[in-house]
Amino acid sequence: MADEEWVTFVGWEPHWMNVSFDLAYLADSDDAGVASIESTVWTITPASLAKEAPQAHRFLSQYVVTIEDQNEWVHEYSYEERPADEVAQEWIEDNLDTVAEWLEGVETRDGESAIEQVRAQFGA
Repeated sequence: MADEEWVTFVGWEPHWMNVSFDLAYLADSDDAGVASIESTVWTITPASLAKEAPQAHRFLSQYVVTIEDQNEWVHEYSYEERPADEVAQEWIEDNLDTVAEWLEGVETRDGESAIEQVRAQFGA
């Protein structure tokens, strides 16, 4: 690596290495099944959540985080050792459009638009 030679190693996402290094993921052979293992993470809630907490249910059903954003969060928090609340605040400020998608139709306990409350909090 000192001579900037190529190195092969097992990598994954989300991880800070995807932000810090110029990586190229290799294609897996059809029969190996090692490098192409993927997973999906689901939010599990009680079946009663839609009835008991419809706003929380709506938010969670719309909350989808890209792998690129996860890589960035992990990089900032784990590799750069920045406080999680600082990373979150900066990300929200820079990504209010994404937050608006998550909060579409979601209201606060007072019946106000959740995204408008977030915008007010973040000065947008």
